[in-house]
Amino acid sequence: MAPIILVFVHMQTMQTNEYLKPTGLESPITAVSVLLIGRDGKSPTKAIGSGVFVSTGLIMTARHVVEGFWDYYGDPKVKAKLRSEGTKKDDFSVYAVQFPGNGTAPALWATKNVASCPYSDLAVISVVPVNDLAKSYPFPLMPHMDILPPAVGEEVVAFGYADTSVLSEDGDTVKFQPKPLSTIGKVTEVWPESRDSSFLPFPCFSVEETAFIGGMSGGPIFNKAGHLCGLISTGFDGAPVVFGSVLWPMLGVPIKHAPPPNTTVHGKYPMADLSKLGLMFVNGWDYVNANVEEFRDANGDRRLRLKPPMKP
Repeated sequence: MAPIILVFVHMQTMQTNEYLKPTGLESPITAVSVLLIGRDGKSPTKAIGSGVFVSTGLIMTARHVVEGFWDYYGDPKVKAKLRSEGTKKDDFSVYAVQFPGNGTAPALWATKNVASCPYSDLAVISVVPVNDLAKSYPFPLMPHMDILPPAVGEEVVAFGYADTSVLSEDGDTVKFQPKPLSTIGKVTEVWPESRDSSFLPFPCFSVEETAFIGGMSGGPIFNKAGHLCGLISTGFDGAPVVFGSVLWPMLGVPIKHAPPPNTTVHGKYPMADLSKLGLMFVNGWDYVNANVEEFRDANGDRRLRLKPPMKP
């Protein structure tokens, strides 16, 4: 499929609520965050979720965002394979749209590989540059990751592209209007293993006095130190609460990404290896690596947990 040409229309002031604030495309947060859009050349181009760069050419997002593209363009039955195998070939394209801090033009990245976490609402997307802005992007900013849960009472900031509108498309030219939003809240509860058996059956935390709109899923949650401490997973309509996925379950998942420089790595390798090579900044991996264990829940599903007590 030919690469798309993006024409974006500057956001007008959105009618949001007291918790969500419009964020300018010149903000540094848009340099590490991305809007994820899908295209197959037959169905309308669709923006489904958000994500965040965690290493050069590697984006972390919510697993349900990746599954959302399969629901829209592919076979929904493939979600079972995504959860058990972590990868699946597709017949559509997913692009990451990045505004690298200048607010004038987007950098465009194309998905090459996807790895899905079978234990949580987490996934990573390996991307390659499409347009000149992406090809010349030096990755001067890379968030540090605090992969253990944030503390109760800690103030955090969440960001994502809400309900992005595709205004029109003509051939390979797509006109769209991004809607970047930020929200600030406090962590009110942490579930080291899971909140429940169906809605949030994985390590997560709640943030109250905040909100999110569809499309922000997969967007980053930063703590007061400015470190990436979670991803937007879900929330309740009309309720001032957002649930974030804790990051550590993704680090041990094998990924297929560009081989690290000066290494003999081929094929898949654990995501945490990027940290060992200095290509990703991670706090807490030594503790996770020493204390993680697999178990079966009441339904017989494979899950991960950290051996108690869990220390921050």
